[in-house]
Amino acid sequence: MRSSIKKILREQEREKHQLVSLDIDNENQLKRHIKKILREEYYHSSYTPDKWDLLEHDLKKYIDKLITDHKQNFHNDQYAVISAIEDILEGMFARVNR
Repeated sequence: MRSSIKKILREQEREKHQLVSLDIDNENQLKRHIKKILREEYYHSSYTPDKWDLLEHDLKKYIDKLITDHKQNFHNDQYAVISAIEDILEGMFARVNR
């Protein structure tokens, strides 16, 4: 237990040094980097995530990347990208009446 706490503290210290050495151009990049660190820290906590937590984590990571990659095509509106993703998923997995 003690060694895992020390490991987490060392990782946090390393991440702080990385943050200071980052070449961050704007406030949005800084916010994204901080959110990423906080999400990673959340998953380093003492509880063991279940299959739903792991799926949610992976899905969020990929959806965030999709939003970042495609929002310029939607007038920089992330909600428009999310809406388009929802429409695509509904079409891919349409309900079938039995």
